[in-house]
Amino acid sequence: MFKIIIDNEYRKLEKLLSDLGQNINVVEMQESRRYSALAFCAFKNHNHCFKLILNHGIKYNLKKDINSEPLESELKYWADM
Repeated sequence: MFKIIIDNEYRKLEKLLSDLGQNINVVEMQESRRYSALAFCAFKNHNHCFKLILNHGIKYNLKKDINSEPLESELKYWADM
């Protein structure tokens, strides 16, 4: 997945995330320098990839409150990783 991000192939990333759905946890993924997938997209300045990773994490991987909204603390922790 990180190779796709490096190449800014957001269409391939979109397909990969769609195909894997909840079977891939983008919140816990880290590359060799310990960047999270979200931070890596920001580091590479790839906005489309960033949005795809963020939306996937919110939909499938972050804990939700009673209103099915992601917990603010979870979002902050992920962003700070």
